[in-house]
Amino acid sequence: MREVEEIRLETRAGRFALLHWPAADAAAPKVLCLHGWLDNAASFLPLAQHLTGLDLYALDFPGHGHSDHRPPGVRYTLTEYVLDLDAVLDTLGWETARFIGHSMGGGVSCLYAAALPERVDRIVLADGLGPHTVDVSKTASQLRASLEWARRARRPLRRFDSIEAATRARENGFLEISSEAARVIVERAVRQATKQDGGEDGAHYMWRTDPALKWDSPVLVSEAQILSCLEHVTAPVLSFHAQPWTATRAREHMARRQAALRQGIFRDVEGNHHFHMDEAERIAPEIEAFFKENDT
Repeated sequence: MREVEEIRLETRAGRFALLHWPAADAAAPKVLCLHGWLDNAASFLPLAQHLTGLDLYALDFPGHGHSDHRPPGVRYTLTEYVLDLDAVLDTLGWETARFIGHSMGGGVSCLYAAALPERVDRIVLADGLGPHTVDVSKTASQLRASLEWARRARRPLRRFDSIEAATRARENGFLEISSEAARVIVERAVRQATKQDGGEDGAHYMWRTDPALKWDSPVLVSEAQILSCLEHVTAPVLSFHAQPWTATRAREHMARRQAALRQGIFRDVEGNHHFHMDEAERIAPEIEAFFKENDT
């Protein structure tokens, strides 16, 4: 198992947790990994074992993993994650950045690269070529759903008797995930419950993840806005897409996004949405070669 260290960062946007897998070569490319919604930095553990030629970091977004939650009443939005990312890069002291982004993390990296193209060198995406969008005709209904969520009474955090029970719950989420991948994510996503939480001598587990993440955002960006952002990404992009195609990631939909990029390489990978965990050994060589391409 490759050596990993925990990092805590104090930034202008708050406190963040990261995992760091140092490379043996001090000159190895530095790469920051950005996870998907309700996942955490541990989702890059499998890839890290095979990207030994990279100095690899993985961020816990706010409300996820070991990073702080947002204060009560402060919402989780995609644009705030972009601002968080900027603060993290400044605190790390990186003038330019390379990203591996899965799902939501891919969307954040694309938006950041569109806003500050001079600061992004290369991007690898795993089912993350831009964030989820909504048709403009649904703007009012989206806002209504958000208001209804805000009015709803909050349920207490669910408790589990074991890590295995929490893993089974994660497997039953809205996206397919293997039990092995779910276990890796869950081990960083739970904590032992205290007596104040209702646990019995630490025998129960509960989510670290902020339940406020499961809100309905009042406004989602349109597809036209995302296409415009992708047109402003100047960095080379290596984008992997899970197969088979789904309704939310239809081939025609992705083709328009792919065409918007200036420099894109596109690969189809058989597997579910977390193929970057299950197929890490298979995709890692191309990822490492991609990041080292401009260093030779």
